[in-house]
Amino acid sequence: KNYLTAVVTNESQPEATRLLAIAAMGQSSTPARELMALVEQNKLPKEFLAPAIRALTLSPGPDTRMYAAEKSDLLVPVESRWPLEKLLVATPDITKGFAAFQKGGCIKCHKIGDQGQDFGPALTAIGARLTSEQLFLSILKPSETISLGYESISVVTDQGTLYTGFVTTETKETLTLRIPGGLQKMIPQQRIDVRKRSNTSLMPVGIDAVLLPQELVNLVGWLKTQQTVKPKE
Repeated sequence: KNYLTAVVTNESQPEATRLLAIAAMGQSSTPARELMALVEQNKLPKEFLAPAIRALTLSPGPDTRMYAAEKSDLLVPVESRWPLEKLLVATPDITKGFAAFQKGGCIKCHKIGDQGQDFGPALTAIGARLTSEQLFLSILKPSETISLGYESISVVTDQGTLYTGFVTTETKETLTLRIPGGLQKMIPQQRIDVRKRSNTSLMPVGIDAVLLPQELVNLVGWLKTQQTVKPKE
């Protein structure tokens, strides 16, 4: 059982950490098969099923993608999702934006003010930096707009353990990664067998498979209201 599977099944881990590990499992064939087994054996909480199916939908193996297709009833049907043009002209209900921020799992990786997890880029004042179109694209196609400093790498140790995250510090002796949940993992350089930089964002695609179209519109409308950084008291 690899590191990610251990994280996903560990109930003492923060929910944010477990959800990020689920997304990471879908990026490689062997972890994706382990994730498929967790779903099949009913070893995941009900609220983790949609994120797991979303991750398997994007996995490289045809067997795991086929399995995800069979379970697609857990996701928002593709034909019910709106194209970007329709999303941009829809009217948001910003009073429901934070609920969408929570439902979509954004709060498990991003911080706005003092709320959320410090793993991905902070979204405080994001509304002043990005247009609505840029926000939709960064959500729907995250790998096309990876923020500087958030390029991920995967490392396999000589014991076969897989770690995926962001490099925080590196010396001749150690490599320190920020891994799902915002945790720091220091790995001795001499224990690293494989190191690979990824062009894929750790932010999972397919949020429109979890949020209804209007909820996605509400989310972006609410993010656009995040215009300033509140001073600390």
